[in-house]
Amino acid sequence: MDWRIAALVTMLALGAYNILVQEFIKKVDWRIMIPIVFVVSLALFIYFLATYPSFIDTVNPGSVIFSFALAFVFCISIIFTYFSFKEGGTISGVVPILNLSMFVSVLISIIFLKEEVNILGAVGMVLSFIGLILLAYR
Repeated sequence: MDWRIAALVTMLALGAYNILVQEFIKKVDWRIMIPIVFVVSLALFIYFLATYPSFIDTVNPGSVIFSFALAFVFCISIIFTYFSFKEGGTISGVVPILNLSMFVSVLISIIFLKEEVNILGAVGMVLSFIGLILLAYR
């Protein structure tokens, strides 16, 4: 699958996710999502292992530790997303602020991964940043 298609599918899924979370938060205690996400993730992991049993041969202790660190950071971000909506945040206010993570990712990739951004990419990021700020604080 082309990476652009995967990114578009992710964008659509996250867009639907944000709408569903905001509606869900209005009706239910957001903390119930933590065990539900755990169960769904575990089921997907078991399916993954059943589909790709050779995966176990490639696992090393370093990758397991790194994976737990990634999962921890992801869970923290999800919990604070739920909290943002629970405390009255709207999709048009919360999502633009969440999308500022794009800039953090790019800055970290430039500093630590030595990735390069051309002038068009830099201009696009600045314009996106301005647009997201205007949306979040209108």
